Amino acid sequence: MKTTPITLTTTVQEGLAGFAMKSGQGGEHVPICQRGFFTSDDGPEVYTYLDEFYQGILGGALRAAKIDVADINDCLVNIVDGTKATLWINHPTVLNIVAKGDVQAGQEVTLDQVADVRGVALRGIDMPKMGAIAYTFQNAWRRGFYFDFSMIRDEPNRPLPEVRGLLGSLHAALMLRDRIRMEPATLAKMFEAGWFPFIRLPQELLLSLYRHFGEGWDPKSVEDDIVRDLSPAIPQWIESWRRKPPFAQHIDAIAIGARHFAKQEYHAASMILLPKIEGIMRTLSLGTGAKKNAGLQQNLVARVRASVSGTTAFMPEAFVDYLQAFYNAGFDLETGTVPPSRHSFMHGVGPDAIAGEASFALRLLLTIDQLFFYT
Repeated sequence: MKTTPITLTTTVQEGLAGFAMKSGQGGEHVPICQRGFFTSDDGPEVYTYLDEFYQGILGGALRAAKIDVADINDCLVNIVDGTKATLWINHPTVLNIVAKGDVQAGQEVTLDQVADVRGVALRGIDMPKMGAIAYTFQNAWRRGFYFDFSMIRDEPNRPLPEVRGLLGSLHAALMLRDRIRMEPATLAKMFEAGWFPFIRLPQELLLSLYRHFGEGWDPKSVEDDIVRDLSPAIPQWIESWRRKPPFAQHIDAIAIGARHFAKQEYHAASMILLPKIEGIMRTLSLGTGAKKNAGLQQNLVARVRASVSGTTAFMPEAFVDYLQAFYNAGFDLETGTVPPSRHSFMHGVGPDAIAGEASFALRLLLTIDQLFFYT
């Protein structure tokens, strides 16, 4: 397969509007998709659009350059003035990731070291600044296809949003799909039990945990595996947290809680760590005017969204739902509804047996760690 970088210029048909979403005859109403992102998970639809993209819209240029569609791994297209198109094919892709831990130059990076993808550069090109764009790429055998032709007719040279960030969110959606595409119903079960697709959870353990909740199985065995595999890394997490100013006034107490955890004094660890989650959120909200839970949580979303507007494996909106379902859950002594939440423990009625479990204390540490990545 040929993967030599290629740059082409060509013209496309005037008035390109998008792709028909269903077949129709003259006089019938047919929906047109002008802007969208489709992946292999969407089934044959993505390949229908790709076939038309390559064979129809770009077919003439590819045939003239004797480029076989099978040789195209990645292709970015920019259309300006309504018809003038530039194609960048198979240019080396450089991902700008958020790393879960320290990495050294030249080191191999695995999926479990990638917390998120925040940007993409195509080596040797300047990213387009205006007009319409389309982008097709792949991760392993899965393929993604993004296009936005919505401005071609009325505003063909409309300024583009920051393209590197846009492409980064597309790669995150495909590379980290197992986290990002989790079903809301299963996530709700995880949230109520105090679990979230935490950034530090290794892929294999996260998917096992997710499957247990999805199938209605007891997650205890997976929780034990998570405690076993993640506990040795906690001292390194704390050293990373020390580098973030919002953690400064909280880190000594958190470190004491972590030492209790290491000595298997899980109840003591939980009681120290529980209030520190809210404490960090309040520190992060200084100057925003946020004082109540809803404001503190929305500030977390705002902090993440200041850096990424598209798909992100940080999942800040879902994290707010998790905090509501687990950390801030209410209690009712009359009905016996007393979850292991900050609210119940700070009122002295929380279930102490649960607070004494290793997995509970670890969930609190993972929640603090999630806040670290949001800062």
